[in-house]
Amino acid sequence: MLRATQVRPAGPQMNGPYETITLDHTARHRRRMVMKADGGLSFLLDLEQAQALHHGDGLVLEDGRVIKVLARPEPLTEIRGRDSTHLTVLAYQIGNRHLEAQIESERILIRRDHVISEMLAGLGARVVDIEEIFEPENNSRKIDADLFIDDRNVGGFPGWSEIWQILNPEYADSEYNELSNLAKGNTRVGSRLKKLFQ
Repeated sequence: MLRATQVRPAGPQMNGPYETITLDHTARHRRRMVMKADGGLSFLLDLEQAQALHHGDGLVLEDGRVIKVLARPEPLTEIRGRDSTHLTVLAYQIGNRHLEAQIESERILIRRDHVISEMLAGLGARVVDIEEIFEPENNSRKIDADLFIDDRNVGGFPGWSEIWQILNPEYADSEYNELSNLAKGNTRVGSRLKKLFQ
């Protein structure tokens, strides 16, 4: 399968792309994934590391052709404050809930969430549902982990017992059960289980 191994930033050098691919924000942050251009061409996105693709960037195919990335408009909520100080207070409330946000000088854009919208309106924000391209701040979601289990790729959250067994294949089920009892308030910890905490 044809691979795209480089990203060419948006700019004058992006004239005459071979095809386009239209993606929402989530789909624009990938490292390795089979993709299909708007015209039907299938290719493998195969980058050295995950990166955010922006509207107008180009995915450079192995044969030199370029597929231009178009950002798909998404259902968003526009938040405006009474003034810049009020908008800063609203930004704090959004950040405190670890929401992805596109922060501009006079407004903030977030994904639609009626609970958050009601909370912000209660704080005096002007809240309007819109559809626009979403380009949130790059560092709004940092994950530092040895293993990340994406529940969208495994058909839902598998449960903590299965995750524990994935992370600790050297321990038998009986040791997991002992750990579960400990978590439920049972203070008897076997000698083998103590190794987990050393």
